[in-house]
Amino acid sequence: NYRVVATISKLGYSVQRETQFSIGEDMGLAVSWNKVYYLSGETATVVFQPVLNGAVASVTSVGYLIQLEGRVLAQANTTTLSASVTLPSDRTGTLICMAFTQINGEIVQNGASADVVFAEIGLTPVADTYRPGDTIEFAWSIITSLTAANLSYEIVDDKGVRVESGTLEFAKTGTFDYDVPEASPLISQWYSATIWMSTGADVGQDSATVN
Repeated sequence: NYRVVATISKLGYSVQRETQFSIGEDMGLAVSWNKVYYLSGETATVVFQPVLNGAVASVTSVGYLIQLEGRVLAQANTTTLSASVTLPSDRTGTLICMAFTQINGEIVQNGASADVVFAEIGLTPVADTYRPGDTIEFAWSIITSLTAANLSYEIVDDKGVRVESGTLEFAKTGTFDYDVPEASPLISQWYSATIWMSTGADVGQDSATVN
């Protein structure tokens, strides 16, 4: 606390006023993951930055707790201002880190979250257009740490009628196709394909359309 005394003098008289004020410190703890989302089985890294009055503060250590959908993955203290965990390959959901530290005798805390998904699935048509009698082909790509999963697909026409469907052998890249009829009225103005990847607990999909 600071005490300020002001004295005003005029014509032999004086008046004195007194007030007190305090200067607070702006402190906090920034917590951030190095990616917006992760694939199951990946290594995730969280970074801690203690801040005091707008500048990076020096602290002895940071305590942290990392959980994925209720499962504790790590709980410790770090002096390096970062921590890494290997995510389980059988769990997805919200990854949460809660952290705390001490700055000038005060406890500060914060947290951060990120999504964990089991795969990234992409589906694209090999050609953008088709003609009667053509074979239209769709290519898929999957980024995942899994080595096995169920794959299935379907193709529908512009009336929503399923014209092709089936299961696929698991692979991270591949194609499936459909033979377009040679004459109307069986020719559709467009065809839309969807691929699904499932493990029992998790399901992912992507779609693509060709005109």
